[in-house]
Amino acid sequence: MDILKIQRSKSNGSGVKIYGTILGDSDKTYRFGYIRRKNFRGWICSCESFLLNTMAKNRNCKHLHFVRKLYGRFGALVPKS
Repeated sequence: MDILKIQRSKSNGSGVKIYGTILGDSDKTYRFGYIRRKNFRGWICSCESFLLNTMAKNRNCKHLHFVRKLYGRFGALVPKS
């Protein structure tokens, strides 16, 4: 796995704080993001495993585990610009 792009959001009102793309094990790219809103706070990934299985169990997929290991639980280590 390799993180291709990660950055902080520049808009204040959207709720999206961090977003990017990651290269999975099968050479497919997936999009991920950290969202913080009034009724929801958490990481989201576009992989099938997350959307069909782990999201319902309030868990994170292996892509999100990889991102959180490198950049912290809430993405605090992502550069400001």
